Amino acid sequence: MKRVVAIDEDAAALRHLTELLEAEGYDVSSAPGAVDGMRAMGPSGPDLVFVELYMEGVDGLEFLDRVRESHPGVPVVVLSSPSRPAFNEMAAVAVHLGARAVLSKPVSPDELRTVMAGILPT
Repeated sequence: MKRVVAIDEDAAALRHLTELLEAEGYDVSSAPGAVDGMRAMGPSGPDLVFVELYMEGVDGLEFLDRVRESHPGVPVVVLSSPSRPAFNEMAAVAVHLGARAVLSKPVSPDELRTVMAGILPT
């Protein structure tokens, strides 16, 4: 079973994403912030990480940069609401830093399946 870490400060959004991933058969560790997300990744790292772009303290871009250093082979998908300030610019920076995809919240099951199939083939 593939292991996924989901990180979001918004408890309802995190629960929604976690439920979608579990319904697709993934083993999900949820974290309410980047520091907890790094701990949840563990030393060997998960198969994939989802992280909210806009968070207090360590935001999604800084988290992505840290993952590149500590777990260079782990793919990261960033997500956020497109209504957030400078969403397009932040998404472009995330892709430049190595994000495999950028998803708009709330994530639909079909969109999630499409992204997952491209990153973690079965």
